[in-house]
Amino acid sequence: MNQIEFPKEFQRLVRLGKHALDEGELLKATEYFSSAYDLEQDFSVNLLLVSTLLELGEADKAFEYAKEMWHDYFKSIDYLGLYLQVLLQKRLFIQATSLIGSKRETANTDEQHLLDDYQEQITQTEHAYQQLEYRKVKEGIKNLQSLSTADYLTQMGEIKKIETLPTEVFESLAATFLKDELLHQLVRSKVLEELVKIQSEQTYDFLWLDEKLYTVVPKNLLLPASAKTYQQVSNLLEEKLVNDNPSLLLNMMNEVRLHFALLFPYADEKIKNPYLWAVSYLVDYAEYNLQADARLEENEWEAIQQLKEQLQEQIQKLYFQ
Repeated sequence: MNQIEFPKEFQRLVRLGKHALDEGELLKATEYFSSAYDLEQDFSVNLLLVSTLLELGEADKAFEYAKEMWHDYFKSIDYLGLYLQVLLQKRLFIQATSLIGSKRETANTDEQHLLDDYQEQITQTEHAYQQLEYRKVKEGIKNLQSLSTADYLTQMGEIKKIETLPTEVFESLAATFLKDELLHQLVRSKVLEELVKIQSEQTYDFLWLDEKLYTVVPKNLLLPASAKTYQQVSNLLEEKLVNDNPSLLLNMMNEVRLHFALLFPYADEKIKNPYLWAVSYLVDYAEYNLQADARLEENEWEAIQQLKEQLQEQIQKLYFQ
């Protein structure tokens, strides 16, 4: 009986929510939409709920619902506009700019013009935020500038606050972060990743794993997960484990992602043999008989082990500074 009544109850709640919306009873509308959404995670209801919450000034709640279906928002240029409004209300300027950059890769001419309008809205909101919330912005900058005095674990948590900085402020601070030897390599990589996401065209000095400075232009770089070698390694591991041991695959991929974040943006240059690199993880977890592999090259294997030891040392520094 419940299966028969469920669609009717869902439709009733949506209808009541829309009626309350027409009557200007926003709070009541969100209650109906929320109840309907609990019954069925429907995108059309998500849209109604998020837009109504925004009108009520409930940006935090709107964000929680919107991010559950951000892929659906991203599919349509119009729906993306609403999602961007949520991000701007949350002061997530870097994430908003990043989404526009990603959407441009597949947008047609008309959509590109609309994306230009969206970007202008972001820029105007950033400027208004800097003027109206001057003290808050200044305090945020001051806290981030002292990041190198904190322990590595604290650095990893605090660096996420860059996402709430206006883009121009972030790009300016990034120049210092990227070459600060007192920051953990993962922190410097995180900053560079965010610059790649917003397609920054500025030129930076980046202190890499080998303690040397490299000149980089973020717009010309690929994110760690987009590296050719990352795709090859992850595909090989998935092929080996996805059916037999999916939980081990999950744990292994967490380690792989950490390693590629540390190697960013030079993974494709440093990993000469993706097959053996994937095998090295299987060997670490006793899932592979290395001696039986005819493709084993001793020199390559030793080089892989040395580089992975260097990566593990970096990870251990997070906990044993």
